Amino acid sequence: MKTQSIFGLVLGAAVLTGCIYVDAEDTGGYHVSTHFGLEDLRAVDIGEDSVTIRIDSNGCTNKETVDVDVDQDGRNEYELAFERTKKDHCRAYFPNGIELTWTFEEIGVPEGAYVRVLNDVAS
Repeated sequence: MKTQSIFGLVLGAAVLTGCIYVDAEDTGGYHVSTHFGLEDLRAVDIGEDSVTIRIDSNGCTNKETVDVDVDQDGRNEYELAFERTKKDHCRAYFPNGIELTWTFEEIGVPEGAYVRVLNDVAS
C-alpha cells in the first residue's frame, strides 16, 4: 500500500511539472497552456492572412497529414495547435524540414485576428 502511495505522488508531481507554457509577454496577462503531445516546430510565420510552419519531414509530411486545431480565445484571439495525424515513415532527406501554409480562410480565422501558435518552436 505504501508503494502505491509513493507511486501516486511521483506520478502526480510529474504531471504537474510537465510542459507548461506561460505566455505573459503577448497579452499583458498570464495565459497557461499545456503542450502534451504537440510536436515541436522548426519555425512559425504568422502573416496577415495565413500561417506557415516549418516541420520535420522524411518526405511524406503534407497538409493532409498535419491537423490544425483552432480555438477561439477571446473576441478576436485564436490559438492554433499543429498535430500530425499520420507518422512520416518515408526516407527522403529534408535536413531543414518542409514548409506548410494555411490561409486563415482555410482554418476559419477571420482576417485581422490575433493568432498564437501553441506548439513549441525548436531553436
